[in-house]
Amino acid sequence: MNEWPEMVNCENCDPEAVSGNGVYFKSQDACPVCGHKNVKQSKIVKQSVRSPLEIRFLAEWKRFAPDYDMPESEYRFHPERRWRFDFAWPTDLVACEMEGGVYAQGRHVRPQGFINDLEKYNAATELGWKVFRYETVKSEYLEQIKRNLD
Repeated sequence: MNEWPEMVNCENCDPEAVSGNGVYFKSQDACPVCGHKNVKQSKIVKQSVRSPLEIRFLAEWKRFAPDYDMPESEYRFHPERRWRFDFAWPTDLVACEMEGGVYAQGRHVRPQGFINDLEKYNAATELGWKVFRYETVKSEYLEQIKRNLD
């Protein structure tokens, strides 16, 4: 039987800043959004744990684009494959992928991971999606996404 990891939930952060799912991270860490250290222990029930980069993206998006919709997280875009975008605005066919681990030889830059990503992004393009891929969060990246939302 698989158990979900012991995680902490930062009650200091606005849960809406991360699409209403709260901010979850490893219990030994401070909150990656606000740095808060007094956190409540909680079990995650079938909750995908976001990377610090994804959490930062959502928090920055809320601050940078308050008049825009929050993206859907882990959006399954393909009718047959299990591929998901980190973040998507489905009505506009705009997606954002946070390609973490670029400098640490993460999955996205290893040969098989890179090849798999090519297949995924090419399939998304065939379906009409605009996919923006970033290694970090910068205001110019957020502005680029805003320009492509209707």
